[in-house]
Amino acid sequence: MTVAFRHKDYQYNLKLNQLRDEVNRLQNAELTLTHQLRVACAEIEILKEERDSLQEQTVIDSLTKVRNRKGFDLALEHEVSQLPASGDSRAATAKSLGLMMVDVDLFKPVNDQHGHEMGDEVLVAIAHALKSSVRTYDEVCRWGGDEFVVILPGINELGLKKVAEQIRQAVADLQFGQIPNLQISVTIGGSIQLHQTDEYLLARSDAALYEAKNNGRDQVVLVWTT
Repeated sequence: MTVAFRHKDYQYNLKLNQLRDEVNRLQNAELTLTHQLRVACAEIEILKEERDSLQEQTVIDSLTKVRNRKGFDLALEHEVSQLPASGDSRAATAKSLGLMMVDVDLFKPVNDQHGHEMGDEVLVAIAHALKSSVRTYDEVCRWGGDEFVVILPGINELGLKKVAEQIRQAVADLQFGQIPNLQISVTIGGSIQLHQTDEYLLARSDAALYEAKNNGRDQVVLVWTT
């Protein structure tokens, strides 16, 4: 009888030790998996940051750090989608969309007389002046070369004219220590779009720009829908 009880005690202790070993093994495995999961999550975050950085590089101008032509196209498409469709009485995210084309006056002589590095410095300064003159949710884009475009959602005619004049003055006030007598000016053309179906916002703004340039540059011309 005593031998039988001892045998049962032995088997009980053996199973208990086996269970403890199994619990310890599972706990160690859980710790290992938890660590691996943390490492994997950290690597995923790094990959996401790298992906976002690469995506941003495709829409950001490397010199001025504002949106490039592709970035402009994407931003304009998004903002137009926020406008009401023509004849649609439902509420829209935005009631209007302003656009300004900003052309640097007589930029070629800057490059020819002072070098391309100075020309780049001028473009960077102009981009900064534009960003400083608009609202945080407006989009400043480099259209190409010495031309910029500004997208201004939800703005009215009075607001568009005010911002355009602020930009023109901000650029005129720029100073360049290396060349104290360097005077930079911009010519601006702009317009406003009220519905998604209006496909001529860019064309109107471009026409306004050329009208301003033909009138002598360093000025603002805005045109509206009929």
